[in-house]
Amino acid sequence: MTDEISTLDDRAKDNWCMMMRIAALAGGDWPERALRAARVTSGQPDSDKHSEGVRLLADIKRAFDDMGSDTIPSDPLATRLRAMEDASWGDAAGGKGLSTRGIAKLLKPFGISPRKGKDANYYQRSDFTDAWERYL
Repeated sequence: MTDEISTLDDRAKDNWCMMMRIAALAGGDWPERALRAARVTSGQPDSDKHSEGVRLLADIKRAFDDMGSDTIPSDPLATRLRAMEDASWGDAAGGKGLSTRGIAKLLKPFGISPRKGKDANYYQRSDFTDAWERYL
């Protein structure tokens, strides 16, 4: 457990050592979440594999808020994300831009997937509530 927090300064290591042990005993994704929390609260950048997904969650929240809707079809969501000037979604996938499949792949670790509609897949605002509360 000490190896995982070795990048923290001595005081942060002392503060997080017991929490990391508890997280290890809890199992599941708790050790990873505890390590991320330790890094972030200690002023280190969140460099874990979810950071791109967390940015996507924030941008999707912004898209829902801007549109004032409870549902967004996958294609218009991808278009909106690629058009965000302050995000890099337009440059994703080797310059092709973030696709609907790319969105689904990044959201999968958060337990969010598109719903199947009659004409098109879509995302429901309520499916994001838990992830937004946890990660944003």
